[in-house]
Amino acid sequence: MRKIIKIINTLVLCSTLTLGLAVQSFASSNDAISQGSIDEAIANTNVVATMTDNVTGEVVALEATKTKVMARSSDSVAVTYEVSLPLALGSNLRSSDSSTKDNDYATASLTAVYTRKDDSSGRYIKVSRLYGGWTGNNSLIYFSDRKCGMKDGLFDNSMSKSPTSNSFSYNTGWGYVDYVDADEGPFMSSSAKVWVSGMEHAGSQTLSIATKFGS
Repeated sequence: MRKIIKIINTLVLCSTLTLGLAVQSFASSNDAISQGSIDEAIANTNVVATMTDNVTGEVVALEATKTKVMARSSDSVAVTYEVSLPLALGSNLRSSDSSTKDNDYATASLTAVYTRKDDSSGRYIKVSRLYGGWTGNNSLIYFSDRKCGMKDGLFDNSMSKSPTSNSFSYNTGWGYVDYVDADEGPFMSSSAKVWVSGMEHAGSQTLSIATKFGS
């Protein structure tokens, strides 16, 4: 049987960071997600990447890839999550390429830059930057309702943004805080609606990523 991950439609991070999620089945090979608790999903899997069909309200789990890179000139770490949403645009929407109809996709990327400091006095983290964006491999694919945000601890710093373009980069200006290696610890998320030009009547799909980081 397919593993069901329960998530809620809205996650509030420190009362300011929100991630809107709904619910829909995309393909029989993917895991359908029923309405429930995103906190439980994050606790069990560390990252939740989803596609939401905004017409029927169903959500499906997508596979996210993770890369973690140490900065050469400092102790900073950049951790990136990327997820792609396949889109079957159909041959009638292709006038300039010979790709198969299943090779179009929208991709979301989300990166946190942080520094860890562990010593005899405790464990600390400084989150310095959030960046990422959305791309489509076909010019007919476009995005709206872009959102991103992050927090560095339970009662410390948080931000919530609505980017006006398909790429974003925000420096936090935050200092070191106690590092919490639990559900209340560092967290980031992004979401955007995916549209296909000329097929707006079919509705949009929301591509979302929500994940812990810092360990």
